[in-house]
Amino acid sequence: MCLKQNILQQAKELFFLYGIRSVTMDDIANKLGISKKTIYQVVKNKSDLIRELILAKSQADVENFKLIKTASSNAIEEMLSFARYLGESIRQISPIVIYDLQKYYRDNWCEMEAERRKIAYSLVKENIERGQVQGLYRPTVNADIIARLHVATMLQIVREEIFPIADFAKDKIVEEYILYHVHALVSPKGRILLEQHLTIENEQTPNP
Repeated sequence: MCLKQNILQQAKELFFLYGIRSVTMDDIANKLGISKKTIYQVVKNKSDLIRELILAKSQADVENFKLIKTASSNAIEEMLSFARYLGESIRQISPIVIYDLQKYYRDNWCEMEAERRKIAYSLVKENIERGQVQGLYRPTVNADIIARLHVATMLQIVREEIFPIADFAKDKIVEEYILYHVHALVSPKGRILLEQHLTIENEQTPNP
């Protein structure tokens, strides 16, 4: 693992444990056993470090989404797989990281939101078009409009005033919303396939 990857990985681990605001560049340097000067040879400052982490996460997400699309035999399976992936990703993110980004690192937060919007729009629009070609989604659905509505709705999930962390698990909100989204899209043929997928998923889910 190269120096930059080591720095990003250690910063990510510390941020997830203690929050972004409370972790200093000195903390990261000490944990890695290197000087702060060495870190500044890789990133300009803490904001730049956060930007690099966001970029790395976005790139990893894009690659994983490509794998999901390739592995999915149809648009419904693809969207349900997206839901599982997003749910797992959200479970791994500490709420304090989201809070710190929103309150203390607004520029980084806005940059991350812009990137997420772009990725989500493309994914959903392409998924709808795929589903229509396969006869699984209603042909009258406007892919552009629905993709934009989907992005706007998904961005509300992290808003504390709408879904307080104490009352709602973010991953469950994502899964519920995407199920709602797919149910609204499917054609009669797609509804049959969706129910088949959900039945298989329920059978594979262990009882609590």
